Amino acid sequence: MKIFILSVRNESFVKLIRSVFLKSRLNIRIFDDIILFITLSLRFYPELQNRWKSFERGHIYLGINNNNGSPISRLKLYSDMFIRILSMQYKKSLLISNNIKLRGYGNCHPRGIIDPIKINFYDLIISILIPITLIILHFNVKI
Repeated sequence: MKIFILSVRNESFVKLIRSVFLKSRLNIRIFDDIILFITLSLRFYPELQNRWKSFERGHIYLGINNNNGSPISRLKLYSDMFIRILSMQYKKSLLISNNIKLRGYGNCHPRGIIDPIKINFYDLIISILIPITLIILHFNVKI
């Protein structure tokens, strides 16, 4: 399972979890909201890192780099950068939330933005047989 989680991209893993949830036919609205929150968080985090790096590079290019300054001056500089980045991210999140409302989120449940992965009976049998086989081999094979 650990190899699978490490090999799958974050977006694909969230899509897989949502597909299993939809196939189970459980209509739990909070679970759908949690998946939406995780998806949006994964979408915003890399951009937040890029903005922070671009602000740091900009300060270095302008000569405002305060690595040798006092901790209070560095704290002021970083808090100013952080406030600017958060305000940009907030504006972007408002835009995305407006787009989600315009697409109709909340009008019907479950959402239809992500197409579920087709899981049939054969896939279910394989997903049960592989762990059972590995467990049997683990306890019976002596090297």
